[in-house]
Amino acid sequence: MPPLSEAKEKATEGERRICNVSRHCLWRNFTVIRKRAGLAEWDDAFQVMRRNRETDWAQKYPQYAVSEWIGHDIMVSATHYLAVPEELYSKVSGLDSRTESTTGATSNVNGADSTNEEAA
Repeated sequence: MPPLSEAKEKATEGERRICNVSRHCLWRNFTVIRKRAGLAEWDDAFQVMRRNRETDWAQKYPQYAVSEWIGHDIMVSATHYLAVPEELYSKVSGLDSRTESTTGATSNVNGADSTNEEAA
């Protein structure tokens, strides 16, 4: 079981925090946790996590709301943050992601759902 899931299981009901991480010096705390977990360092970790979160939310919620939560204009989100996840390429093509070539392309996404095309 992943460490955060394990900590959540052990937490008492209604507890707001499952790990003792201060809101101050987040980068330092993140670095300590990353090193203890034995994870490799990567550039722009917070930027990558923020971009991934916006892409995940854009698949579930209206883009105008996601942009508001993240703190940008919709055009800024579309230009700099949103990317088409590899799973969507696999889903729309019907191919397994392991056999599909990666284009590395990003797209301006407005959160539209393309599942109606599959029913045709």
